[in-house]
Amino acid sequence: MNRTPRRWLTALTSVAALSLVLSGCASVGDSAEPDAPEEDAAGQEEQDQPDQADQDDAAQDGDDDGDLGAVPSAATEHGGFVLSSPTELEPGTAPDEVDLEDLPSSEEPGVPSGLRPPEEGEPLHVVIYSDPSCPHCADFEEEYGDFLEDELDEGTITVEYRTMTFVDEQNSPEASNAFSCMAEESPEDYLPYLNEVTQSFGEGLSPEDLAEIAADDYGADISNCIEDGTYLDFAEYTTEVAGEDQIPGTPTVYAGEEEWDGTEDFDEWAEEQLAEHAD
Repeated sequence: MNRTPRRWLTALTSVAALSLVLSGCASVGDSAEPDAPEEDAAGQEEQDQPDQADQDDAAQDGDDDGDLGAVPSAATEHGGFVLSSPTELEPGTAPDEVDLEDLPSSEEPGVPSGLRPPEEGEPLHVVIYSDPSCPHCADFEEEYGDFLEDELDEGTITVEYRTMTFVDEQNSPEASNAFSCMAEESPEDYLPYLNEVTQSFGEGLSPEDLAEIAADDYGADISNCIEDGTYLDFAEYTTEVAGEDQIPGTPTVYAGEEEWDGTEDFDEWAEEQLAEHAD
């Protein structure tokens, strides 16, 4: 998993890496004013909120009747993809069409939709809200990608990535679309491709770059899917669902219904959750 991206330009220091994980990227649910971070109760910086006009413009990009375009076959109704192993995606649960006016809602206040405590004998379900243009998400993948792959390989967890697109209004949707293209065309390469592209956050990868990485590194031809923007509407849907669930930033990570608060290493925290589940 821990493949060094060919286009990775600068390495984060350990101090910077910790800062990135603790602070995170801004999301639609944050109320802080731009460029005015404040300390929250846990001593972490608040995130900047994207301009409301940008959010309104994004919402208007969908079809007038609310119906969106193509939905990847492995997608969930919450806008994610669930990995049952490093090379396998679970069958999708999303409808053939999704509607921005009819978003799934959480059954439990304060817990995002689709989260669930594991039944006895089931793997722990980990949900990761990420943005391919978020430097903090790049650091998360760099720090914990191998751990997630190992646990997936051992069958102790399933991992659902829900890719948001608020950090960069052009690059984030294009990369999210490419992730969906890979999930559809070559699901066995979805995880390493997501990992590599996310770690290349600082380079502003073009659609041509995204297609080239898929072809050169994974032998997958997703160029037409990328060029056509086949799943751009689905990328918007995922972000809208996350906004409805008031996700405060990325990376935001849950195990079962418990949220990682970033005050300890994720792998250590996840092992604690696994131990509690085993008990």
